Amino acid sequence: MIDNTYPNPKYDPKYSSEPSYSDRDALKLVLLFYTVDWTDEKKAEWLRITGTTEATTKVMCDHIRLLLAVHNR
Repeated sequence: MIDNTYPNPKYDPKYSSEPSYSDRDALKLVLLFYTVDWTDEKKAEWLRITGTTEATTKVMCDHIRLLLAVHNR
């Protein structure tokens, strides 16, 4: 049986740029994720904030967890 769930590294998101650590940007992720129309502009905003084109709940939650960790130092 093949494990196709996390934390299988084969399915980890591919990050292509440095994410944004802005509180405001982190809040935008939730609204972007639950948007009705996934436009090129919204995809670009997701990439700018998260550093990846993969729009998943894992990416969104990991990003918010990272931001919280950075601010709790």
